[in-house]
Amino acid sequence: MRLFVALSVFVSSTAFAGDAVTYGPFSYAHAPIESDRWSPPREIHGALVSTSKNVSCPQKEAGEDMLPAVDEDCLRLRVSGPKNSAKVPVVVFFPGRDLRSGSGLTDTYNGTTFAAAGMVFISVSYRVGPFGFLTKDGETVSRAIQDQLSALKWIKAQVSGFGGNPENLTLMAEGMGAFALRQMINSGLAPSGVNRVILLSPDSSPGADSTNVASTDRLSKLNAVSWQEALHALEGEKLSVLPSAPYEKNSWRGVRVLQTVVGGEPLQRICDAISFATELEKDTESFLYLLHGYGAGRGSELRHLFAYSGEGERLRAVFTYFIREGKAPPNFFYFPSQAFDPKTPKALHFFWHFQFPWKLEGC
Repeated sequence: MRLFVALSVFVSSTAFAGDAVTYGPFSYAHAPIESDRWSPPREIHGALVSTSKNVSCPQKEAGEDMLPAVDEDCLRLRVSGPKNSAKVPVVVFFPGRDLRSGSGLTDTYNGTTFAAAGMVFISVSYRVGPFGFLTKDGETVSRAIQDQLSALKWIKAQVSGFGGNPENLTLMAEGMGAFALRQMINSGLAPSGVNRVILLSPDSSPGADSTNVASTDRLSKLNAVSWQEALHALEGEKLSVLPSAPYEKNSWRGVRVLQTVVGGEPLQRICDAISFATELEKDTESFLYLLHGYGAGRGSELRHLFAYSGEGERLRAVFTYFIREGKAPPNFFYFPSQAFDPKTPKALHFFWHFQFPWKLEGC
């Protein structure tokens, strides 16, 4: 086992002239309202449908990942890219620190920092809470994941018009959204062209694949009420991520994977990331970084990742190299494994990179 720590900033040698440009939001599916509230997304065909309004999908409470405006007509995405680009890598971001909240259209996820680095960045909003993750009888794929797949279909068809390469897709997600992304790929549902996956603080906590099922009849009775009333009626229901397929050999073949976990997170989450990375070694190359100095808590790396700051550049440099090359940056050197202690705060922002198989005491 070898443990790496990056002590210098990797800077891409590729420069792109001009400023980043942001487009949209665009609707990638019809509004899931009334009889469509508990149904798969209905695709939009024909011309691009653009709107100037950024909204969050219905959810209970406002937070840093939620916009003040909430609307069921929320199946939207936003595109940022460099000017005059052609066939550059495409990064698709699915937010979701838990199953009940999140929006891809907040200012936090504007993606211009990635666009300035020479790639098309697309942030996606999808149904959350019971609208996206309460399983309906007979359903085999969560509506939230169906929304994500609908967005990916839209992206595959349209991204070349924004200078992106539809056959060079990196999917990125956080928290429970990263767990949902894992399940999508475990089940072989991801479209062609996905060759990189970035999982930020992936959550695989117990209960994420709960089998609580709501009857179609019960949900149909909620079609005529407001989303607020429907949300209140279903408050407390256990949510689930479907498919709940286990890791399948060959399902990740050819997809390079990067996971990040913040040092202050619970040990179990770090252990889960190690276990999953070990499984990935059956199919492909995977990389796991434990980030010190980015705050203690799930998703704290995101506040730096999307910011024009020195720390953002440091973290984003690793990501952009991985997106382009599918591997860790070259300027790493060996560091004694016994020096690693996830409970010890570090003054500097280190990237601890693990190769597998590897064990952490306590896992």
